[in-house]
Amino acid sequence: MSTTFTQECLAIGGIGGSGTRAFADVFRTLGFDIGFDLNDSLDDLTFTVLFKDRALWPLERNTELFKRRLAAFLALRNPKYAQPLTEPEVTDFCKILPDANNGYRWLQAHFLEQRVSAVRKHSGTQSAQVIWKEPNTHIFLPALLALLPNFRYLHVVRNGLDMAWSKNQNQLALWGEELLQRPVSATSAQDSFDYWCIAHQRLLQIQSTQPERVLIMGLEQAANAPGDAAQRIKDLIGTMTSTRSTDSIKGAIESVVQLPKGVNRYKSQPSLNPKSAQQAILRELGYATDDIA
Repeated sequence: MSTTFTQECLAIGGIGGSGTRAFADVFRTLGFDIGFDLNDSLDDLTFTVLFKDRALWPLERNTELFKRRLAAFLALRNPKYAQPLTEPEVTDFCKILPDANNGYRWLQAHFLEQRVSAVRKHSGTQSAQVIWKEPNTHIFLPALLALLPNFRYLHVVRNGLDMAWSKNQNQLALWGEELLQRPVSATSAQDSFDYWCIAHQRLLQIQSTQPERVLIMGLEQAANAPGDAAQRIKDLIGTMTSTRSTDSIKGAIESVVQLPKGVNRYKSQPSLNPKSAQQAILRELGYATDDIA
């Protein structure tokens, strides 16, 4: 299977609950193909089953395994599939499915069988562009940037102090120990905030090396200033949106992106006492820290 990837790609990611679904809906509203096997949150479940896997960590030691799965994923989204996959092609895909994932809670209830069924029914796309939304994408950002020369990444972010109190702590449970290098609890707001900080510190470092390919978009800022958000998206993906004007992107944002209900909920919760370095990350991402004790 080839590991020369030339597809023009865009991925949307973030910590679960940040608003990635809204931005996936923006692209769907604009007429882009965002995948053939989606859940209610518009996650690309083919990406989920291939990459939501601790066996890929650390990335630098699992490059070949990552390449094989990336090749399988991109092949399924390639326009050469104008007809449903043949049985040998389905069999080849199933061989790539990560056996290590079988014990994970999210893979129960015939999850793998459902993905194979979706692959069998897949009739392909006529677009050479590959767009997907899956929150865990940011975990694999260094490898994606290195392997895909025509890849762009849109990261959706919400105030980490609010996110600490979210019910969605799936990423903390899956990747927290790897990123924080210590045990974590999925019920701990402090662990959740620490994970948010380390994940976004890592993301900011990656963005600093390739700012033209990585865009961090605050959900709150996009809801309050859709015109600015539209221009930043247009600047990020350029030729992919050549037939969509900035005004049309703005209209799509206005139609689907709203302020989340939990804005500033941290103010009614016990203080998490962010360290100075964590406050700096909050500020760099546009979140004021003046009211933090």
